[in-house]
Amino acid sequence: MSYIVLHMDKFKKEAVRGIQSHNNRERESHSNPDIDYERSGHNYDLHESASGNYAEAIQNRIDDLLLVKAVRKDAVHMCGLIVSSDSAFFEKLPPEETRRFFEESKAFLTEFVGAENVISAMVHMDEKTPHMHFLHVPVTKDGRLNANSIYTRESLKILQTEFHRHLHSKGFAIQRGVEQEPG
Repeated sequence: MSYIVLHMDKFKKEAVRGIQSHNNRERESHSNPDIDYERSGHNYDLHESASGNYAEAIQNRIDDLLLVKAVRKDAVHMCGLIVSSDSAFFEKLPPEETRRFFEESKAFLTEFVGAENVISAMVHMDEKTPHMHFLHVPVTKDGRLNANSIYTRESLKILQTEFHRHLHSKGFAIQRGVEQEPG
């Protein structure tokens, strides 16, 4: 049986432009030979109001927070969750079920981070294995920009477990990823 892949990354302000370029295939990548640009037309963004300018969308969200203190220069401005599985999982699914898998993933993750914080939910169908880049501004429940308090070791374990339960409840035969042991 296939496993869920749910990988989280944090991005500082200077990395945002490169992530946007990669997600939207704005220019050809020389570092990722897995991209088949002839299939890039099959990529799609599930976020209805996806911004063409990630940096602007992030800044608008930060401005909405009305923060008392200035944002640190080294602050994490965006977090990315990559959702996927192995090729065997997707080979068993017809295209409409693959899309539903990513739609259900996006719905769950949107609930987790808050709809107002979502920047993009780009699905790449032009690489070896379909996957989704779910990007959001890391805003805490009390309105602070703070990725470290959202993504702790414990919260990531819970997220992995709850994410698996959600997808399993929606009819996807997939297993939770294996928990890493310390060391």
